Amino acid sequence: MAEKTILDFQSKDGMLDFTVTYDPSSRKLYFYGDLEDIPPVRVDYEPDPDEVWALIDSYIRDLELMEKKRKYQTNPRKRGVKIYDTILAIEARKGEDSLWPGEDFRHDFSPKTKAEIIGNPDGSLTIRSKVGKRLWKKFNYSEEDI
Repeated sequence: MAEKTILDFQSKDGMLDFTVTYDPSSRKLYFYGDLEDIPPVRVDYEPDPDEVWALIDSYIRDLELMEKKRKYQTNPRKRGVKIYDTILAIEARKGEDSLWPGEDFRHDFSPKTKAEIIGNPDGSLTIRSKVGKRLWKKFNYSEEDI
């Protein structure tokens, strides 16, 4: 059996022009013209034009939603790149607004924390534990000996 045209549409301004056909042998709807990006859709029966419009509307809404998600999705290249697989220690100097201004400190990492350094797209660095362990002891500075 030949395909049957279910919907033949052309907008008044000519911006949208498409045809939707139904093939009874494959039980699929096929989209042509401006909607040719829509893949064939399997249906259980020959739909009427209103059902086809609802299907097209649903597809367009899904595309808009996917585009919004794609816009806000993190690009894998923007996530950061592993710079160092294992951190042994950090040596750093405290700033002037610190409780210990200008003092040098060294922090040795335990092999259990499995700390790594990630280079972020903005050039900053992130230190994190690959196993989800705390990297630093929690301090209550008001109770610590200064």
